[in-house]
Amino acid sequence: MTLAARPRSASLARAGALLVSIASIASIASLGCKSAEGCDPGEACVCTGGSDCFLGCTGDGCSQDCHSVGDTCGTVCGNACSSLCHDVSQCTSSCGSDCALTCHSVSSCGAICGDRCDYSCENASTCGVQAGDGSTIHCTSVSSCEADCTGTCHVACTNVSQCTVHCLGGGAPASCPDGTMACGAC
Repeated sequence: MTLAARPRSASLARAGALLVSIASIASIASLGCKSAEGCDPGEACVCTGGSDCFLGCTGDGCSQDCHSVGDTCGTVCGNACSSLCHDVSQCTSSCGSDCALTCHSVSSCGAICGDRCDYSCENASTCGVQAGDGSTIHCTSVSSCEADCTGTCHVACTNVSQCTVHCLGGGAPASCPDGTMACGAC
């Protein structure tokens, strides 16, 4: 496993590309699987089948599940949401604070989430996330995992060929005794 800190310019370019992708999802999220308003808070919102699926949320606290879609799944939500994406080619998610994002059995997975994000990516070629302060990031059985932390965070890479962590607040990531990397204290 290779652990590395990325140059700031590469980090910003990747985050910019991910933001453009998420903005595209947000603009068409109303075409999601439920209604023009999107998913309702506190209720399960599932999309499956077809070639693409984009789920928006009318507020905070949505539970989104996008799977078994031919090409692309995308979710957009406020705070305190959960998003599950699996068995597709590409997954993208955008979420506020206190979110749980899970992505598995995909080619690529990208996410932008706020503070206290719990991001998990498994069985994928590439995983990329920009997460806020107090976040936890898990990459398991992936070729490449890239994490940009805007505050403190912990990144665990298991069976990952290349694990790259960048602390956007400055400084290099710390290698912790438990094998994780951290922006901030271990």
